[in-house]
Order: sequence, then C-alpha cells, then structure tokens
Amino acid sequence: MIEELYPRPVSGDIVSPLPSALVPPRRPLTGRYVDLVPLDASRHAADLYDASHGTEDALHIWDYMKVGP
Repeated sequence: MIEELYPRPVSGDIVSPLPSALVPPRRPLTGRYVDLVPLDASRHAADLYDASHGTEDALHIWDYMKVGP
C-alpha cells in the first residue's frame, strides 16, 4: 500500500479567515510504558535539574547544544 502524502491537492489559495486553533488540554496522557504529564515547575524543577546536572554522565545531554547549561 502506498501512502498519499497529500490526499487533497494543495491549491495555494489564501485561507481567510484562519480557522481557530484549539489549545490542547493540560491533562496527563497515560500510555503503556510512560505517563506524560503537563510540566509544573514547582513539582518537576528539582528532578529535571538533577537529571541534567547530577552526575558527569548527566552533563552529556548538553554535548550537542550550542550553549550549555
């Protein structure tokens, strides 16, 4: 089966007025292997800091960033 990239032809026409965009709800998403929860600085900041600064290995997440921590 070949997947069509654009099932409808792109016309290039200006879309006006633009349709309203919906903001996704801030609710947890529960999966089989992971739960995604909205970021909450008061709950997550310390754990995120420890995960990215706690050990020499953790500091490697910054290796490919132009500007580090």
